[in-house]
Amino acid sequence: MVTVEELKNLIKNGENESVEFKTRLLDPRIIAKILSAFANTKGGTIIIGIDDCANIIGVEDIPRASRILKQATSQIDPPLEISIETVQFENKTVIVAHVPKSEKSLHSFQGVFFQRAAADTRAITIKDSLTSPISSKKIIEDINKEKLSDNELHQELIVLANAVERLNNQIIIMGSWKTKIVDYTIGAIIALFISGIAVFVWMKLFGYNPF
Repeated sequence: MVTVEELKNLIKNGENESVEFKTRLLDPRIIAKILSAFANTKGGTIIIGIDDCANIIGVEDIPRASRILKQATSQIDPPLEISIETVQFENKTVIVAHVPKSEKSLHSFQGVFFQRAAADTRAITIKDSLTSPISSKKIIEDINKEKLSDNELHQELIVLANAVERLNNQIIIMGSWKTKIVDYTIGAIIALFISGIAVFVWMKLFGYNPF
């Protein structure tokens, strides 16, 4: 549970990679992007009832705000657990939603993975996918140690598949040959990662190397 002093410090430090202010909640889709981005980065906190200039506005319809938060979490895949609490601050009520950092798999909203960059929420790029904490190296290590369930393995493969799709889109859009060469190089690296994973999955299921 956050204390008044802790809340005061969060507000004082302003919006950043792990803190987002919202005057009110209107669209659960916007909140879902932010929640999933927090989980995919370092975790974070949404404070509702605070404007972008850190002025205390307060929340009048608390049940509605809580309902929108729950609607947002229900649209995230895999499901995301957050904690929600109300805090009395400067004679007004604010809602604080805490999002833990995901330790096992990335969370997506409508098939897209998001992350935090400073105080912004943005889709994960190809470069981000390659440097993601849930990398292909970790996937292979976990397969060898038999730590991944079928569902977790499926989630990891989705991450890499999305990276390949974004790569293809970038190659089509980019007009510079120099840029294309860089993109093809990245694509080759991703292809090698996926090939390696496919071999390990095959060996796990059938007990021999298909090549």
